[in-house]
Amino acid sequence: MNLLYQKWSLERGYKSWEQVLFGRSISANSQQLSELERLGIKELSAWNDLSNEILDEKYADRIDPEIVLAYLRDREEGRSLNKSAMEVHFWKEKKDKRKNSDARQRKKLHLQRLKLKGAPIILKKVKDYSNTIKTTPARRRKMNIA
Repeated sequence: MNLLYQKWSLERGYKSWEQVLFGRSISANSQQLSELERLGIKELSAWNDLSNEILDEKYADRIDPEIVLAYLRDREEGRSLNKSAMEVHFWKEKKDKRKNSDARQRKKLHLQRLKLKGAPIILKKVKDYSNTIKTTPARRRKMNIA
């Protein structure tokens, strides 16, 4: 029976059956588990310690593998910049908001320029089927409409 579990786990990208059980307990897939293992989280006790750290720092209000991986990446990046994971997280959020805001503002300016030029503004192209004759292939042959 143990060999079946081992074979099943290997076929699905896990390294062992124990890794499958660990992954199920934290709701992680094989790719997330590989990334967590690369970052030093290989067992449930390390996961629990890291989860408590994330909640204590108020990095997130819930724990899942994606949040933990993001925290670990931010913590790693923060160490190289002499900052905490939270500071890196806020900096990235601020940068993303600014980027999205800039894109919206560019689009708004573009639409304003088009209005000033008197160009019709087409927000969404929609095909017009109002002039289409609804026929069957047999009728088209009789009417010579291809």
